[in-house]
Amino acid sequence: MIVLSIKGTAKINCTLNFQHRPVQWEQWPMVNSGIKKMTAGTAGEWLTYSCEFKNHYPGKLQGFEGAGRLILKGGSSHVKDNKLVITDADEVMMLVSIKPSYQISSSNIAVMQRTLSTVNSGYETLLSKHAVVHGELFNKCKLTLNGTPADRGLFSEELLLKGWKQVSHALIEKVFDAGRYNIISSMGANPPNLQGIWTGTWTAPWSADYTHDGNVPSAIASVLSTDMASLMNAYFNYHERNMAIYRDNAKKLFGVNGIHVPAHSTTNGLDTDFSETWCLTFWTGAAGWASAFFFDYYEYVQDQAFLKKRAYPFMKEAALFYEEFLTTGKDGKLVFNPSYSPENNPANNKSQAAINATMDVMICKELLRNCIKAANILHTDKDKIKKWEHMLKVLPDYEVAADGTLREWLWPGMRENAAHRHVSQLYSLFNKADDDILGNRNLLKAVNRTLDEKLRYRNSEGGGEMAFGLVQLGLAAAHIGEAEKAKQTVDWLASRYWSAGMGSFHNVGELFNTDISGGLPAVITEMLIYADAGEISLLPALPAEWDTGVLEGVRLRGNVEVKKLEWAKKSIVANFYPHADKKLKLKIPGKIRSLIVNGTYIKP
Repeated sequence: MIVLSIKGTAKINCTLNFQHRPVQWEQWPMVNSGIKKMTAGTAGEWLTYSCEFKNHYPGKLQGFEGAGRLILKGGSSHVKDNKLVITDADEVMMLVSIKPSYQISSSNIAVMQRTLSTVNSGYETLLSKHAVVHGELFNKCKLTLNGTPADRGLFSEELLLKGWKQVSHALIEKVFDAGRYNIISSMGANPPNLQGIWTGTWTAPWSADYTHDGNVPSAIASVLSTDMASLMNAYFNYHERNMAIYRDNAKKLFGVNGIHVPAHSTTNGLDTDFSETWCLTFWTGAAGWASAFFFDYYEYVQDQAFLKKRAYPFMKEAALFYEEFLTTGKDGKLVFNPSYSPENNPANNKSQAAINATMDVMICKELLRNCIKAANILHTDKDKIKKWEHMLKVLPDYEVAADGTLREWLWPGMRENAAHRHVSQLYSLFNKADDDILGNRNLLKAVNRTLDEKLRYRNSEGGGEMAFGLVQLGLAAAHIGEAEKAKQTVDWLASRYWSAGMGSFHNVGELFNTDISGGLPAVITEMLIYADAGEISLLPALPAEWDTGVLEGVRLRGNVEVKKLEWAKKSIVANFYPHADKKLKLKIPGKIRSLIVNGTYIKP
């Protein structure tokens, strides 16, 4: 429900009505091709609206409807020219409900009106109720880097303008909060699309779709770690209701069973995004990447029923795709063909179509390992485990390129192209610290060289377009302990990609996108605390400049709640609350001089 309130120092005289957003001349072809009709109505105290789409896909959106209820304090209203005319009111409040329609021929406006009629509270009461709902999630997590009172007292415009010269701690605190607020606001019935709930135009960039090759994963990257796991249901529901279409994608495009999630989707999961240049259909990694979030939810929350009934079934179908899609090459290794590294092409080939993109291999490896873990936890599918273990043994090996970077394509003759906004070859470091990288000196060195080259490119672009690429760089840097490189991405993201209203941008100073609203808090959180496989790393990528601070309300894998992590110079105080009896293994930067646990001194 949307609540609009008008108050003033004098009597209020105005008109209210629903109408479709004005269409600019260049937008008419899109509107005419997609919108069948739009109808607005006014009766009594009510405004109504209905919009029907031309295309009615089975089980998908056919349009949307709205209802608005007028509530007056003092004064009167009447209908004229399809508008509510308000005269001499002391206060005006409009309650608005907007609902998607999956069966537009059967209107839900009457149901919406009955629901709005039950609301008897005033604006302040409704605001208080809303603040409780959002506040409970928002206030769970807080970052303090001891920004100065002077900086914290600046208006957003001043703080951002100052950030172009020097990124203050107050600015980092502010964008951390703003990002989380934006994501909370954007997740409900659906995950955050490119513009969240603030599209405001007929022709939003990229149709305000769900872009799964980086945008959506960035937008939801901090949901689990900043203790908002309940919001993830929107993401899981979205994918589960599209499963039948994902199966059709796999069968009709690749001739295999399992599921294929498109790089771009709308309310419909059909894969239609293909062109001569942007051959996104060749990217097969979206289902595997989505599976990582399904499994990570289990790892954070430890809900075995969720793992059994929702996560593992989805993961198995994503793995089934690879079981049938992959072929064996002459060297005995599995071959990904076609393959795609979003949205880049080798330096010696204009085509983005490829074979054995490193990202595809990394996604597949992660998926198979998670499937094995899940099957062992659930004590099931022994034959599948053997199959997946064999597939892992014959996946292509990661390679170091001639320039010393990590190869983006694992096929002979494909040359690196570092001057690009994506950093897909570092996928295995987006969500976790990948042991395959950390345990191999040559690969780790190549990752560091890749970070250097990408940061050099970004610096030449003044930050550059596609901000979530900086999120990916920051996460990768944090997960290999490169604190200053991670901080460089945070400084860019905090200072150059926000509006004065604290909405996040896709490019420097322009093009509203939700991506980094979730991605930037994720980078900061992963720099300060990280957990996997029963080990918790405190301050794993702490920049020298962040010498004191407090992070409150974080959740870690293993369902461990961190009430407070506080650090100052060489002192660390951490309050852990495991939600089950377990041993916690802590990794602390530097040598331990003294250790106090639950008030008891323990000899290091």
